[in-house]
Amino acid sequence: MDDNRLPKLCYRMMFKMNEHGRLNWCSKVQRLLFSNGFGVVWESQSVGDAKLFLHLFKQRLTDINLQSWSDYIGNSSKCAFYSKVKDYICINENIQKLSYNLRYEFFSILCSNHKLAIEQGRHENQPRENRLCKICNTNEIEDEFHFVLVCPILADIRRNFLPLWCQSNCNRDTLTSLFRTENLITLKNLSVFLKKLNAVEKEVLSL
Repeated sequence: MDDNRLPKLCYRMMFKMNEHGRLNWCSKVQRLLFSNGFGVVWESQSVGDAKLFLHLFKQRLTDINLQSWSDYIGNSSKCAFYSKVKDYICINENIQKLSYNLRYEFFSILCSNHKLAIEQGRHENQPRENRLCKICNTNEIEDEFHFVLVCPILADIRRNFLPLWCQSNCNRDTLTSLFRTENLITLKNLSVFLKKLNAVEKEVLSL
């Protein structure tokens, strides 16, 4: 850009103000570059190859965001189940094809936005081993695994909606695979299944 262009003149003015401790837009650019490992760009006041710089800077921001996301869900007790299903940020396009109500059922379990004992007990500061299933007498912790694949009270519904491979391989890896599926039919059946599970649980608890 020509040195006499108004944007260039404004930038130089703000640059000098920043050097004298006056916070402005340049201050934010400087902080952004240094905080993401590109301080040399600020010091030299040059990006070199603009396309290459933008590519590298975008990739750096993406990497930092992914690391922050991974650290957060890995250290959050509320995200214990979510972190097993989602080990990277992505969108399951077939989820978007479900109705709002079915998506709600799916994500309520995935994101621990439910009233299972494992989550309720967390809010009430109960020891994990005391967060037992409220609808069966197996004395097992009522977490997502127990609710979806194990609880005997819900066995009939399970047989009607879940794939056979889920019922014959009842373990936590199976649960993870089930929630990772991109098969639209399986996703729909799973979400309907979760909706019916919640309805049965409410009915049993109201007795």
